[in-house]
Amino acid sequence: MVFGRFAPAGLRADDALDLFETRIRPVLVERCQECHRSDGVAEGGLVLDHREGMRTGGAGGAILVPGAPDNSRLLAILRHELPGLEMPQGGERLDDDTLAAFSDWIAAGAPDPREPPGAGRTTAPADFAERRRWWSFQPLHRHEPPPTRRADWAANPIDRFLVARLDAAGLEPAPVAPPAALLRRLSFVLTGLPPSPEEVLAFTADPSPAAYAAAVDRLLASPRFGERFARHWMDLVRYCESHGSQGDPELPNAWRYRDYLVRAFNADLPYDQFVREQIAGDLLPDPRWNATEGFNESAIGPAHLRMVELGFVPVDALDDQVKVVENQIDVYSKTFFGLTAACARCHDHKFDAITQEDFYALYGILSSSRPGQVILDRPEALQAADAELSALKSSIKAGLAAAWLDAAGRFAIRLEDQRSRQARTAVLGKDLADVSLSIEAIERPAQARALERRRGGEPGSAALPAPFARWSFSADTRDSVGGLDGELLGGAVVRDGRLILDGVGANMRTKALTRDLREKTLEAWVTLANLDQRGGGVIGLDVPEGRFFDSIVFGEIQPRHWLAGSDFFNRTQDPGGPEETAGPGTLVHVGIVYAADHSIRVYRNGVPYGGPFTKGTLWTFKAGSARFLFGQRLSDIDPPLAGEIAEARAYDRALSADEVAASFQAGPEGVSDEELLAALDGATRDALARLRDQRQRLSAALLNASVAAGDPLAAPLAEARGDAASPLHAWATLTAAPPEAWPTTWGTLVAALDSDKRARIAANAPLTPLWDLRGPDHQSWFRHGSGLMPEPAANGAFAIATDGERVITGILPAGIHTHLLSSRQPGVYQSPRFVIDTDSVSLRVLGRGSVARLVIENYPLGNGGIYPAVRPER
Repeated sequence: MVFGRFAPAGLRADDALDLFETRIRPVLVERCQECHRSDGVAEGGLVLDHREGMRTGGAGGAILVPGAPDNSRLLAILRHELPGLEMPQGGERLDDDTLAAFSDWIAAGAPDPREPPGAGRTTAPADFAERRRWWSFQPLHRHEPPPTRRADWAANPIDRFLVARLDAAGLEPAPVAPPAALLRRLSFVLTGLPPSPEEVLAFTADPSPAAYAAAVDRLLASPRFGERFARHWMDLVRYCESHGSQGDPELPNAWRYRDYLVRAFNADLPYDQFVREQIAGDLLPDPRWNATEGFNESAIGPAHLRMVELGFVPVDALDDQVKVVENQIDVYSKTFFGLTAACARCHDHKFDAITQEDFYALYGILSSSRPGQVILDRPEALQAADAELSALKSSIKAGLAAAWLDAAGRFAIRLEDQRSRQARTAVLGKDLADVSLSIEAIERPAQARALERRRGGEPGSAALPAPFARWSFSADTRDSVGGLDGELLGGAVVRDGRLILDGVGANMRTKALTRDLREKTLEAWVTLANLDQRGGGVIGLDVPEGRFFDSIVFGEIQPRHWLAGSDFFNRTQDPGGPEETAGPGTLVHVGIVYAADHSIRVYRNGVPYGGPFTKGTLWTFKAGSARFLFGQRLSDIDPPLAGEIAEARAYDRALSADEVAASFQAGPEGVSDEELLAALDGATRDALARLRDQRQRLSAALLNASVAAGDPLAAPLAEARGDAASPLHAWATLTAAPPEAWPTTWGTLVAALDSDKRARIAANAPLTPLWDLRGPDHQSWFRHGSGLMPEPAANGAFAIATDGERVITGILPAGIHTHLLSSRQPGVYQSPRFVIDTDSVSLRVLGRGSVARLVIENYPLGNGGIYPAVRPER
């Protein structure tokens, strides 16, 4: 077997012309004719918008020799082989595949149907009137079946037309198939499956004329019929479940369109209704409803328009939109008309009655429609509980108001109580810190001696480093050091002391950092479910808006290799380590050290994995926003990791090679308490026991002093002390001041708020407001979903919290909000189209589990970076 490109000499005339129309003409139009055309600029006297101009050349002579690519200067110019004549001018060299297409086209004789403007062509109306008379464009008429001499063979009127043509051609019909063969053919055609032995026996045993019709009816009534014929339609509309390109992002709920087709064929849906649903099923005034499950069947019909390839964050969104819409038009016209309307993108169709104007009329419709999801449930089903929920919400609101008014009367007493407890906790906290330092002074040398004993007396050069955060997954996702507890997402579970990641959607995300992290070390003990997975993250840091991350990643650049993953590979390079060979069940220790000099080192099982490298500069992950992520290299980015994590640690500094080795040698459990105590003499063990007992008593006293029994304000106040935007920040600040300083402290807080307000007003002053959605402007926006109220909410709106200790999720400012009544009532709020003519676009949004995104040219997949997006967390 020989592999390679077909020789140009093998191109048929039709193929060569098709090559020109699909590969050559688009390049000439998009990359060349702006500077070389008949009706405007013709630099160097060269015209490239018709055949004669191409073959005549310009001031420098001919550029094209049909049949001789090696003698055609056009190829040398496009290949950038002639200094000063590199084309396209000011742009990158065309890719090798396009250059090869030009070479093949020239070798095939450079066929070019383009005439000079205004020369040798009929006017469009006359030409198109002739084309419209083609038989397939004519209205249907009833025709009498022709007479036939084979009345016994022609059982159906259609058969008589076939027999007449066979007779005219002097051909005999094929003999009647044996019953078993006939049933087999029929079953494969209608269901795609062979008949069962029992069905064959029953059919062959029934000689009646009705046996065949009964078999047809039985197969048409089979659910397999819809599955078989849905596949034919899926081929026509190019059914897919992901968007292709580099990231191959999933197309959510694509299976619903597949199942919709199966149901439509099995229900014998009339074709005219089927077509209406495919084109505008979401707009039908009287849609079909699924009687069993109660959802809108018709609204699923247009889903095939989303089944296109999308570029992976394309730099030129308009170019990607042109590709997408052209593909939609191509599929639409071939599926419903049997015509290649996409050929009219650059010119009127060469054969069919389709003008370039027709193409762009359809283009305008499709490009004005943004991909999105629709709700299929009946409105009455979505709103069934609204009245009861509204009554409950009103009752809760009244109860909260009464409780708040009652609490306001005890405001000063609560402040004084908080202040007293805070003073007490400050003293206890200092005592506890001193005792902890004394314990560490004993334990750290003992850990080093224990490790030395474990190595058989071989001295180690480093003690066990103290982590910034540690997750052992003994029974939960708590961080036993820094309080950065994890939240299990996507089906992740903790079982048998490990974080279990299924490789489908499971991941874990922690609370936000409590301080900035720049230089750092990440390490984990992990076992991989398989070695062929690509791009899953073990432990890393990312930010809510999804723009920056650092992570231990497996198999992203090279299969079966570890690397330091990062946003757009800004801090990523293949370290050159060996291929991973540890199979499922074998724990592997992987660590990555990010040093202050921007160097990065990867370690496997305590030793360097490849060599160090420096690429880019370290990113500072900010307190309050960045968080640790397990199972994915970046939030909501597939593929996730498939495996189990037994232990993970993070350090707020770059560990040395000896420290990484010491951590690996200590294992995921570290040094046990028994090993540590065995490394101490008796007197030191007694001193350590007393210190530990003192630490335990101080910790209990500190807890009692910090949290009044049943006080629900403790946790919110702890958060509010460091958050100036919190409504409890003033209270938390006042508790730290003596009563005599409260007036001064209050004045300082008010001044800070006023200053912040003035700064915000000054920052917003240069901005030009487009919409204020608290007022009438909201009417120009588009609404999707059941959770958006018809009018903006006033100041003070709120939603009831569905879990946890909070009663409400917060007090909201005036504006448009979703989920005010139910957490199951979402919404998408979309602005009209507008032109970005400044360097920045500002939004004022809040939310949790939501996203605000700038949609460029209807590109539906942006999640940050080139296409700005923000995921508000308040």
